[in-house]
Amino acid sequence: MDWCSRPLVFLVLVVFLLSASTSRSQRTRPPSGAAVPVPAPAPAPSPDTFCNDVYLSYVLEQREKIHPFTSNPADQPYAFRATATVLNHDTADLLAWTLLVPFRHRELIVSVGGGVLSNGSAFPYNTTLDANSTASPQEMKPDTTVALRVQGRDPD
Repeated sequence: MDWCSRPLVFLVLVVFLLSASTSRSQRTRPPSGAAVPVPAPAPAPSPDTFCNDVYLSYVLEQREKIHPFTSNPADQPYAFRATATVLNHDTADLLAWTLLVPFRHRELIVSVGGGVLSNGSAFPYNTTLDANSTASPQEMKPDTTVALRVQGRDPD
């Protein structure tokens, strides 16, 4: 063998041994006693923690394009109709409530049936002035009082 080829053979042998030992160490499994235990999931909180027996829902019922029709979706006006419902299943009267509806597309509120804007503004209302408009009832409806009293049974 030539004097120049000996270091080359030695270098190839070292690289081969290092790659073989590295790949073997990656294939070995840790001992079974070294496994980290997975903690048990925390118990779910009681439903009573988050519920005060007053149900508030907001449902978008209808949405349609209105004039002027534009090709840019960001500038296209829409008419929409939504219903907010408040049901009280608690043992105490619901004396007041406010519904926060965040607006972000330059909406104009034309009317709120059975309600008023909480800042006292008149209709039509431009939501670009206040993106967090709220609506409150003009008067408290019977369905927001105690459910037992509405059914004719006084809880007292």
